[in-house]
Amino acid sequence: EGKPQEASLKLAGEGRNLADKLGEDALAVIIGHQVKCLPEHFGPYGTDKALVVEDQLLEMYTADAYVDVLAQLVKSNRPSIILFAATTMGNDLAPRLAARLKASLVARYTEIDVDKEGKLIARRPIHDGNAQATVASHKKPLIATIDPQSLSLHKAKDIKNTQVIEPEVKISPGSNRTRVIDYLKADPCAVCVSEAEIVIGVGKGLGCAENLNAVEELAHVLGASIGGSRRATDERWIADERRIGLTGKTIAPRLYLICGISGAFHHTLSIKD
Repeated sequence: EGKPQEASLKLAGEGRNLADKLGEDALAVIIGHQVKCLPEHFGPYGTDKALVVEDQLLEMYTADAYVDVLAQLVKSNRPSIILFAATTMGNDLAPRLAARLKASLVARYTEIDVDKEGKLIARRPIHDGNAQATVASHKKPLIATIDPQSLSLHKAKDIKNTQVIEPEVKISPGSNRTRVIDYLKADPCAVCVSEAEIVIGVGKGLGCAENLNAVEELAHVLGASIGGSRRATDERWIADERRIGLTGKTIAPRLYLICGISGAFHHTLSIKD
């Protein structure tokens, strides 16, 4: 809708941090139609350059076209690491690009660092958060997806005057095997708790399933998505995919209302900002 999503700006800050450690430039890739005004949004987050690929065929996201464009840009720019947000589109695009380039892929990492030898090290929680898996990339580029809810929006110390580059990219109309007809705006009460701006969480203190009626009425008034603790999902008051906690979803809403949740560590650890 004419502006970058917050997840992209969070990734720009993460990219700047990694670029400083690697001694490289941070680049934003902007793909779409009528997007030449977007690079200015990335300067405050330390982005050195913006690769802008604009074409009518790229107005709607299709995996085939976007992978073709990205693969050409990677071959011509040879980045060390490519970051995607672990959103619906990011989770669709990252593994396709990794397969096309025969590159390493790290999914839903929580931390990436650079070791003494200059290798990229990625970490992610395993075993319900009781341990961390650490992997090292032995070749470049490394492709990684990160849950944007685990990142904060941090502007760079040095605001960049982002250089806009319009590379020559071949876009074949025949390569698209899918066609997007339309996008429908989701009901805010129905969206995933990890994407909702307002969330109501319920726990064992709710008492019984009948008391959920009042919560649902409040959610309808506020336009909120309902989630719950492990106890709420175990009691089948809330669907498993709406569990909030280390064994469920991480959330970062503008407002989180809690009904009958004690606030144990494994729950609060999954509430960001």
